[in-house]
Amino acid sequence: FLDYIKMHYNNISCVHFSYITSTTKKIALSLAINKLSNLTNDSSSASDFSNTEYHTDKKFYLRFSRNYHWSKYSYLYGASSNPLKPYTIGGIFNDVVQQNPDRECLVSQHENKRYTFAAMDIEVDKLCRSFNTIGLKHGDRVGIWMPNCVLYYKAIMATARLGLILVTINPAYQSDELKHTLILAEVKCLITLEKFKSQNYPEILEKIDSDIWNRPSNTPIKSKILPMLESVIFDSENCINGAYNLQALLDMGCNSNYSIPKIQPDEGCIIQFTSGTTGKPKAALLNHFALMNNAHCIMKRVGIEDDIREGKLHKFCNPMPLFHASGLSIGALGPLITKSTVYLPSAHFDPKATVDVLTKEKCTFMFGTPTIHLDTMSVFEKLPPEQQDNNIKIAITGGATCSPNLMNKFRKMFPRAKILSLFGMTETSPCSFQNFINDSDEQIMSTMGFIQDHVEAKVVDTNGHMVPFGTPGELLVRGYLIMNGYFNDEEKTKEAIDSNGWLHTGDQFVLYEDGYGNHVGRLKEMIIRGGENLFPKEIEYFLESHPMISQVQVYGIPDRRMGEEVCASVIIKKGATVTEADIKAYSKGKISHFKIPKYIFIEKDGFPLTASGKVQKHKLREMAIQRISKLDTLLTHSYLMSKDEPPLSDSCSVLLTVNYIITEYIDTGDHTFRCPENFYLHFDSQSNNHWSKYSYMCGASSEPLKPYTIGGVFNDAVQQTPDREFLVSRHENKRFTFAAINSEVDKLCRSFDAIGLKHGDRVGIWMPNRAFYYTAIIATARLGLILVNINPAYQSDELKHSLTLAEVKCLIIIEKFKTQNYPEILEKVDPEIWKRPPNTPIKSKTLPMLKSVIFDSENSFNGAYNLQTFLDMGFNTDYTIPKIQPDEGCNIQFTSGTTGKPKAALLNHFGLINNAYSIMKRLGIYDDNNKGKLHKFCCPMPLFHTFALSIAVVAPMVTKSTVYLPSAHFDSKATVDVLTKDKCTFIFGTPTIYFDSMSTFEKLPPEQQDNDLKIAITGGATCSPNLMNKFKNMFPRAKLLSLFGMTETSPCSFHNFISDSDEQIMSTMGFIQDHVEAKVVDTNGDMVPFGTPGELLIRGYLKMNGYFNDEEKTKETIDSNGWLHTGDQFVLYEDGYGNHVGRLKEMIIRGGENLFPKEIEYFLESHPLITQIQVYGVPDQRMGEEVCASVIVKEGASVTEADIKAYCKGKIAHFKIPKYIFIEKDGFPMTASGKVQKFRLREMAMQRISSLS
Repeated sequence: FLDYIKMHYNNISCVHFSYITSTTKKIALSLAINKLSNLTNDSSSASDFSNTEYHTDKKFYLRFSRNYHWSKYSYLYGASSNPLKPYTIGGIFNDVVQQNPDRECLVSQHENKRYTFAAMDIEVDKLCRSFNTIGLKHGDRVGIWMPNCVLYYKAIMATARLGLILVTINPAYQSDELKHTLILAEVKCLITLEKFKSQNYPEILEKIDSDIWNRPSNTPIKSKILPMLESVIFDSENCINGAYNLQALLDMGCNSNYSIPKIQPDEGCIIQFTSGTTGKPKAALLNHFALMNNAHCIMKRVGIEDDIREGKLHKFCNPMPLFHASGLSIGALGPLITKSTVYLPSAHFDPKATVDVLTKEKCTFMFGTPTIHLDTMSVFEKLPPEQQDNNIKIAITGGATCSPNLMNKFRKMFPRAKILSLFGMTETSPCSFQNFINDSDEQIMSTMGFIQDHVEAKVVDTNGHMVPFGTPGELLVRGYLIMNGYFNDEEKTKEAIDSNGWLHTGDQFVLYEDGYGNHVGRLKEMIIRGGENLFPKEIEYFLESHPMISQVQVYGIPDRRMGEEVCASVIIKKGATVTEADIKAYSKGKISHFKIPKYIFIEKDGFPLTASGKVQKHKLREMAIQRISKLDTLLTHSYLMSKDEPPLSDSCSVLLTVNYIITEYIDTGDHTFRCPENFYLHFDSQSNNHWSKYSYMCGASSEPLKPYTIGGVFNDAVQQTPDREFLVSRHENKRFTFAAINSEVDKLCRSFDAIGLKHGDRVGIWMPNRAFYYTAIIATARLGLILVNINPAYQSDELKHSLTLAEVKCLIIIEKFKTQNYPEILEKVDPEIWKRPPNTPIKSKTLPMLKSVIFDSENSFNGAYNLQTFLDMGFNTDYTIPKIQPDEGCNIQFTSGTTGKPKAALLNHFGLINNAYSIMKRLGIYDDNNKGKLHKFCCPMPLFHTFALSIAVVAPMVTKSTVYLPSAHFDSKATVDVLTKDKCTFIFGTPTIYFDSMSTFEKLPPEQQDNDLKIAITGGATCSPNLMNKFKNMFPRAKLLSLFGMTETSPCSFHNFISDSDEQIMSTMGFIQDHVEAKVVDTNGDMVPFGTPGELLIRGYLKMNGYFNDEEKTKETIDSNGWLHTGDQFVLYEDGYGNHVGRLKEMIIRGGENLFPKEIEYFLESHPLITQIQVYGVPDQRMGEEVCASVIVKEGASVTEADIKAYCKGKIAHFKIPKYIFIEKDGFPMTASGKVQKFRLREMAMQRISSLS
């Protein structure tokens, strides 16, 4: 053993011992450990291997290899302190028009037209009127089938303003492609030209439907083949039967008004077709929020936004087609958000026109594919030196990496400028990686940039497991930038976006620990040659170093012997002569023989390109196979078809009518269109309709999310602080260090393995708070099992529902607790359950999934395992730790049941750990512990509740703190004992827990009240003035804070800062949590103004995976845009704080008045004799509902219903005074987690009212 350790010492990060039963072996291992301690200069003594010893040697308790640590795996998060904003395209356009009306907006060089923002706004207004005239409604699809022109820009803004969806169609499409596009997107109106290049658009449409033009001009069309299509608009001087002439349509709209609908940022606004580099495009529906925030992030990173703020205006050169995602984002929305001018050099990419714009208009910013840049520079370098003067400062290349060839040529042509890389795809709106302006040339050439702000990325293998940094795999992306889905194609959407919200890009990618990433190729492009995985990019990079080659594309073609062979298509430099043999000779000895292309084709006519300038590799592959097939009949068309055939693949709430304004153009003589003064502003700057006034918040933070798992974080804590006390169970008189708990966890893992539990199985735990609960949480997390937390108060029906719903395979319980007899309750579920020998699997017809029941008891039960016997079963077994992904479900928490029967929320490692970390960071506890100021946590809450799971289990692991369990079930005396005797510094609980604990505390003699309490959190309800005042009197050195959340949000979405004032703590539920989005909406789903109550929606990493085994309820709760509908009435404020008003179902509608129980409760709590109050609605025949209150009065006090009503009179509106008031002498009905069950109070009240009637 020792020799092995010495030999492999540098590669070993842990030593793990199975249970050793032989005394001789124990002694031998102890001696070995002592020798190894000397070897590593560690003076610690050897472990005592007795089963009763809880403490283990601090050097040898780890069982995970260094390579399995979460921090080594390909996950990145683009943390940013700049929050996302609820932008809409129309809203931003209106802002810019208002703020910079006379600034130049658009210059179309090929049309010889120039527009200010004000003039463009008039044009957009005209088009909106025309759309309204032909009956287009919010959500209708408008197709645009033309090259770059002014009308394209107008259409983008007009459709965005009206809430229409613009369908951008490649102007090169022929009839079949156009037909597919129009049908898939259900286009209702099509805007097009008469002719462009060789395209005759009326003729192409006629090929689809020969009867399409058999109607009078300037009238709607009717087409059996295209039934959704009602209007075709031609931007032409001619009139075409069955179609609208653009000018005639604009004239028709002159006298019409239009209403701007309430447009939500998440609404789809653009359908962009995927670029078609791997086959037939799909229709990606992009939304305002993603497009505008992504454009903003791009502009911020390249420094343009900061330049604009300093008055350094930029001019954008856009040679990219506007139907392309990057053309739209950078060529239309980027200039809009930075209030810049955009230039359209030509209708379709023309390098000469592009160079003209750069040199004559002095554009400062340009973007395009590598091909666009290379072609532009080829023209530029031919200019005489005196014509090469330019102001270019920044260039972006996308679609492929910035090769050394491109970089060197660019630096030579534009020595004062910087070229940067950008990576993305249509479905990511489009950018997910991008260089910074200050990145080195090496970073720009060797990567596709740094992870974009507020975006998550990970790289996975074919099993979906994260690979180590630096290892190629498929790139997955998650965040605000993801498309809404493929329009009208739910199946393809589900293939692309998984249930955890990750978009599978299909790109082979490498992530690096420094936050950068590099594109290796498409998954479908990877060449598998004789078992070797070859990445085309690597070979392309090498071949580009050949002095005679300017461009190269590498791909695989079928080969009977090797599976695939490497093939290259190359473009050689002008005037150069090079052969296939020359290139192979150049490669020999420089790259591996199997990477040298077997076939090389010199492409004299260039590469086949998409309209946006991307190389169509599938077409190169088809050409190559045809060429080779003439020589080799083994390569057949059937293979081509099976493998390579292309697959089928704001104004935020503006409610005003814009009246028609008689306008005129002022021709300045240079074709610049300006409008008369005062005729371009549509919106008042103070209008409440502005997007910035609406209830949306993003918790921006420069602290990144981490791909934590509970098992991984626990292992870190064990490794770093093995001897630190982790858990003290006061009522069991047990204390554990991190190392000792790890030993217990290991025992339980072995036993779980011994009974055949596998990754993903559900393990139920049905017991109150005790030390073993912690062991079970950590052991299940380590093995990738899902722990199902069951309320120990459940009776047979509730238990049956829980076990059946969660498909529990193994159940861990105790024998008795209080009045609960757990074996008897199980027997009520299935009378046959115990009719088997003890310590054997069970068989139950009622609970067919349940295979094992484990009793933490000294007694044995038929059909069940005794815990100690169960642990002994695992002595001689070992277990394999699966690759657990952070997004995996690990814990099923049942909702609290305040409004009815609980649902089973499946929470994941990632949400729970990052949420607990954020809470601890905001409280200062994480930083305190790092500075050596250790905290002690008091946990009076039940561990089956998500609040306790987060703060009493996960948070102490994250902060390496000690947690105390005062009692099995909440006991105010035990809680106070822990605070005063164990000197806990931190406590959390519901208001009820605090009131009860403080009632006990204040009865102690002064000399017994000494404590070290510093921080307390209240959740489940707001911190009322009554609670705050009482707490401050009892604990003057401590701070009481509010936290808001729910089971489904892991749990915290709002939370106070330690520095918040008492007023902020009492009047709000805290500030939006880091990396979380929140908005408040009305019953139509439209955002309400700040300060207005509505339903709270939450989005972000903290969301549950869903309700287990209940897809229907999951879909009801989490919408298609990823927003979780909380069911809570909430108010958001502009400063980022929020307040809980009540549950949606609790709102009282009395005679048409919407009354919020919280408001009435807050008032009644000011009554001197009332300690607690609950207000709710009860049915009333005349008013619909009436206000009812249940109150608890102070001990010994006497107060009547009439007294309380008299107290209310003249202080609150008469309709808010409760009609019925009940004094609850026995307290309120509560959930096991301490929340008041209002629905039961309501039931009780209705029974009482009924008896009175």
